[in-house]
Amino acid sequence: MQLHRCARILLGLVITALHARSSPPQDDSTPKPPVPAVWFGGRVALLADVDEDHVSELVVGAPRAEGGCGALHVVSGATGKLLWHVVGASPQAELGSVFATGGDVDGDGVEDVVVREQKGASARVEVLSGKDGRRLGRIEHASVTFVDQLLVVPDLDGDHAADVLIVERSSARMLAVSGRGRTTLHAGPSLSAMVLATLRRRANLILCALGQDVDGDGVADFACSYEVEDEEYPPKLRSTWLAILSGRAGYVVREACLRDRRIDSPCLSSGRDVDGDGARDLLLSSADDVVELVSSATLRPVRSLWKGPSVPDLEGFGASSAFVGDLDGDGASEVLVGCSDTLFPGGDYRAALYSGRGAFAGCVETTTYAHTRVFAGADFDRDGLPELVIGLPEIDEVWIIDGRSTRPFAKDVHDAGPRWWCQRVLTPKGAYVPAPK
Repeated sequence: MQLHRCARILLGLVITALHARSSPPQDDSTPKPPVPAVWFGGRVALLADVDEDHVSELVVGAPRAEGGCGALHVVSGATGKLLWHVVGASPQAELGSVFATGGDVDGDGVEDVVVREQKGASARVEVLSGKDGRRLGRIEHASVTFVDQLLVVPDLDGDHAADVLIVERSSARMLAVSGRGRTTLHAGPSLSAMVLATLRRRANLILCALGQDVDGDGVADFACSYEVEDEEYPPKLRSTWLAILSGRAGYVVREACLRDRRIDSPCLSSGRDVDGDGARDLLLSSADDVVELVSSATLRPVRSLWKGPSVPDLEGFGASSAFVGDLDGDGASEVLVGCSDTLFPGGDYRAALYSGRGAFAGCVETTTYAHTRVFAGADFDRDGLPELVIGLPEIDEVWIIDGRSTRPFAKDVHDAGPRWWCQRVLTPKGAYVPAPK
């Protein structure tokens, strides 16, 4: 009996040794990407002053919180204090993945938050009070099955309340809904007529509020980008187009082909006139390393922005972009560009800043595996300059970069380390001020 026991022990040691020899060596020094938690900072938007301190607040989405229910956090822009938060109504609701701010939807004098909430295979759009997160109403429509984008836009129907645009990107559909009455105002461009006219299929629609009345009907219009695929001749010819849509009726005011290739997952926003032609300019970017300023008057590129001397050639540069305001006092808004590349272990994943005139101005290094997403900022510390807002959702952080610390812009763009002072870091558990390095 004792002999059999010894034989079993010896056999076990031999098997363990062989397994150890065949297994690859473990290098504990190799950095490992963080496990995604609640995706806090994947989407951030500004909200008009809620706590009456004359500073805009931040709405931060965390769509993976509460076991997939998701959550919205409204944080004081001045202090980082949590003002209110709302949790999704059911598992897999993913509250916080798609939402928008920008106006008083129900006409009570307080800017509201419009948010998508998944329910099974369909989606519903909820209107939340910006003051305390109360659910004010729901926008329901038979054609709304999946909502990829929401926009709150100035009054389209003359009822003195902001209205809502619901976008389903994959099918290139848009729905304009009255914020107060919840009725459908128009269904956007007549894509079927456009298809018949050009014998082409268009998809992946994305919009932004232009903030300017182009067609002279007294209502601010929209800008949109979309893809075109010519199916007649193999291989398929793909291109990316821009268009201006009437805010009142949704028809196409003007359109133009921007590129002779498809741009995946574009990001589109509008800002002040940079090129001096009297029309607001558009910022179009994508993870295909495309970052371009485009005139809304001609829908032609004003200039292309690129990585600059200290931003490495990473795939995914341009996955997010935003006009951040005038930091250098030249009258034109600076542009902040994020990166979605997480492929290279130990890499520095950065946000790059460009002057409104197109010059590379410096970068923010994160030295993490996180995607770098950038958003429009505001003057949170009331020093006369806007702050930069950067989301790192894979590590559940939102960085607030002091706008004053960016002036003058980086003198030596080849220096390593964080370029500017991180004024505050927001997390689901609260805000903290990082120690100076």
